[in-house]
Amino acid sequence: MDNLTHSLVGAALAELTLSPDAPGATRRTFFVAGIIAANLPDADLVYTRITAAPVGYLLHHRGHTHTIAGIALLGAAIAAVCALPAIRASIGAWRNRFWLLVTLALVSHLVLDFWNSYGVHPFWPISSRWFYGDAVYILEPWLWALLGAAATLNARSSVGRMLIAGFVAVLLALGTWMRVVPVPALALLLVVTACFVLLARRSTARRRSGVALAMCAVYVVGVFGLREVARGAAAASPASSPYPRQIDLVLSAGPANPLCWNVLSIRSDDALTAYAMTRGTAAVIVRNACGAPRARSVEWETPQIQSVARLRALYDTDCWVRAWLQFGRAPEVRGNTISDLRYSGPDRPNFTTMPIGQWSSGACPRHVTDWRPPRTDLLFPNGQTR
Repeated sequence: MDNLTHSLVGAALAELTLSPDAPGATRRTFFVAGIIAANLPDADLVYTRITAAPVGYLLHHRGHTHTIAGIALLGAAIAAVCALPAIRASIGAWRNRFWLLVTLALVSHLVLDFWNSYGVHPFWPISSRWFYGDAVYILEPWLWALLGAAATLNARSSVGRMLIAGFVAVLLALGTWMRVVPVPALALLLVVTACFVLLARRSTARRRSGVALAMCAVYVVGVFGLREVARGAAAASPASSPYPRQIDLVLSAGPANPLCWNVLSIRSDDALTAYAMTRGTAAVIVRNACGAPRARSVEWETPQIQSVARLRALYDTDCWVRAWLQFGRAPEVRGNTISDLRYSGPDRPNFTTMPIGQWSSGACPRHVTDWRPPRTDLLFPNGQTR
C-alpha cells in the first residue's frame, strides 16, 4: 500500500496503545514511532540501486525488509535507537505499550502490502515464494478517508487538523478529476465518512481510532469477499478459449469501487507450448459498476500470445531476464523487451520494462536475490528448476 495509508495506520495504532494519562513527550514519541515503524520496511528503497535498474527495484523493493525476519531486524534497530537516554526517558513507564505499538506497526506493513497484486514473500529464508492478496487496490481512497477522518479529529492543533484533512481532500479530488475514482463511489465515500465524523466527534481519540480501523477492516474483508465473486465470474467466462489451461488469474479492485475489478487471465494450451495473457474488467453485483451498462459481467480485451519455449530459453541463456523473472508474474516478451503486463497494456512500457540481451555485454546483474519465480508453472512444469 502507499505510504499515506501506512502512516495513518501507524497513527491509529499509536492512539490505541497510548495511555490516556501519558504526558505530551510520551505521546509525541508514540506517534513518531508508530508512523516510522509502519513505514520502515520501505527502507529497502534506499538500496535498490545496488542492482542495476529495473531489476534492482523489482527484486529489492518488497524484498528482505518485507519479511518476518526482516521486520525482526528492523525492530532491533528501533530498540537500539530507543536506547538513547532522551527517547528512553520519554517512553517512561509505558515500555510494554510502546513495544506493542512497534510490533503492531511493523507487522501491519506486511499485512497491508499483501492485500494487492504486487505481492510479498514474508517467510524468507524458509520460503522464497510470492504471496498475492489480489484484492485491495494499492491506492485505496476508502482507507484514506476513514483513517484520515480519525487522524483529523484526533489532532491536537487546528493546523494539524487542516493539514491532514486538506491533504486527504486534495488526493480525493485529484483521483476524481483524473477519473480514477468514480463520482458515485466518491459520493458514497463522503457520506460514510461524514456520518463517521458526526458520530465520533464527541468520542475519545482511542475510540475514534479503533472504530476507524474496524471500519477499514470490514471494508477490506468485504473486498476480499467480492474478489471471490469476481474470480468466479472470470472463471465462468474464460478468456482465450483455444488455451484451456488456467495458469493464473490476477485481480485488483478498482480504487474506491470494489464492484469493478481489473482482471488479467493467464492461460496456456494443454501442451504448454504457448500462453495467452488477456486483460479485462469484471463488474460484480451491478452490471454498470465499471461505467456504462454492459451485456456481460466480464469483458475481455485482445489476448497477447506468448511462446513458452522462448520464455524458457531466455531464462536459461539471459542472466538479466533470469533475474527479472524472480519478479515478473505476467511476462510479456515483445521484440527486444520484456515487461510485466500487470502494470500496463501491450506496447506500453512501465516500470518493469527491460531490454533483452544485456548479457551480451558480459556482465550479469549484481546482488541478485533468490526469490522463487512466480511463473515456475511455465518455466518448470515438472517442478524441477534448472
